[in-house]
Amino acid sequence: MTGRRLSSSLTFFWKVVLPLVWFSSIIAIGASVFFVTPGKPPDPELELLKLTFLAISLPGVPIYLWFAAGLKRVQREDTDLLVSNYWRELRVPVAEIKQVYQSWGVMSWRVVIEMRAPTELGEAFVFVPRFRERIGRAPRGGRHPVVEEIRAMCDAAR
Repeated sequence: MTGRRLSSSLTFFWKVVLPLVWFSSIIAIGASVFFVTPGKPPDPELELLKLTFLAISLPGVPIYLWFAAGLKRVQREDTDLLVSNYWRELRVPVAEIKQVYQSWGVMSWRVVIEMRAPTELGEAFVFVPRFRERIGRAPRGGRHPVVEEIRAMCDAAR
């Protein structure tokens, strides 16, 4: 990708690295609850800690996957957007964008781009914008500057 990056550089970490580490630790700790060294009695406090970790982590897995699995990398390239899910990259003409908004109901820093027609990457793109651009520009709880930037690009293209 070339051009100006609009999405956070942490997108790959949230989408790929953190889930792999988290899910691996859930599997390892879950397995350790059931497999004990022969001849050694299990430590009740350690077993309780392991079960507590599993009880807290397992419900969080689908929630986190819902948040992270759909994240896209977004970059501005002249008057178009380049959208990538790290396996496929798509050039999106801004004239094809239906609307751009922040997802206030879930997390205020998620930006959603809805398309007029379905694309190879779906009908909507969700990304987390760069944090540095927000600092000092928008009041607390205000709209991220990248939302206004993409809306201005759409208005200019129509």
